[in-house]
Amino acid sequence: FDLPTQVGLNSDDPAAEGEVGRVGMAVDTLEDFEIAFRGIDLDKITVSLTINGSAAILIAMYFAMAEKRGYDIGKLRGTAQNDILKEFIGRGTWIFPVKPSIKLVGDTILYCAEHAPLYSPVSVCGYHIRESGANPVQEMAYAFCIAKAYIDHVLDRGLQIDDFASRLSFNFDIHGNFFEQVAKFRAGRRLWARILKEQYHTQNPRSMWLRMIAGGGGGGLTIEQPENNIVRGAYYALISALSGTQTMALCSYDEAYTIPTEKAARISLRTMQILIEEMGLCDTVDPLAGSYYVETLTNQMEERIRGAMDELDAQGGIVPAIAEGRIQNAISRQAYER
Repeated sequence: FDLPTQVGLNSDDPAAEGEVGRVGMAVDTLEDFEIAFRGIDLDKITVSLTINGSAAILIAMYFAMAEKRGYDIGKLRGTAQNDILKEFIGRGTWIFPVKPSIKLVGDTILYCAEHAPLYSPVSVCGYHIRESGANPVQEMAYAFCIAKAYIDHVLDRGLQIDDFASRLSFNFDIHGNFFEQVAKFRAGRRLWARILKEQYHTQNPRSMWLRMIAGGGGGGLTIEQPENNIVRGAYYALISALSGTQTMALCSYDEAYTIPTEKAARISLRTMQILIEEMGLCDTVDPLAGSYYVETLTNQMEERIRGAMDELDAQGGIVPAIAEGRIQNAISRQAYER
């Protein structure tokens, strides 16, 4: 979506001048959604809405458009990013203060749990946190703390953990040390399962899954010698395959300096297809399990992530830390040191 849509501005608002349609689709009315999805069978696709500050409105528009066309929204699949807390950390397209923003996220979770149980109402984004300068431990720890904040909010409003936890998803970044990245995801999968089982007492094994998309972050690409980004992308895809992420996504090699060309996007697609279809990297689960080095790194990474989360909890949790700017300051310091 374009920036005005992301921050809740109509296209004819004077503040939107110069930004309408620039980096995505402009949505002002239900008709815009009807035009965008005209001729598309919603039963056969999974729709991802990358929207946060105005997510509740656009989710409502999508469901209204679907119902108007005769679809049962209870059978529709898709994901809304709808992670407003990371907007206060990494992007800035928030509209309301922290607490009302969390309530809106909670509203969408409650609605989807009752009316659209196959739809994922939140995708918690460690990706943007890492791209803002965080290290891998901060990326995973802050994302999990944000997810817990959403969980605690809707539990306080009467939902049971297994009413919605299996539909939570995550979006993580990949760049940097190869084995550190693999260990990060392996540790994250293990730690999230423990959190859901030990803290929230889930009875549904699916609620313990760390459902995630991971891909090469723009922070790892270079403007100089951009062809080298093709090689980087291949290694990012390799990390994703070896780490057990359910979905991988790669930046195109030219995204360091421009909107991707069709050729660059095709190379990224072919990179993933070669690794999967020709190299067979997704033929087994957790192929690095048992490696002394990888297992040691995984244990260390889990301990460090847990330590960062415990430190935040001891200081009152991530919500006041974001509202007071402490998380933003910690990431800024890390980015400066890097």
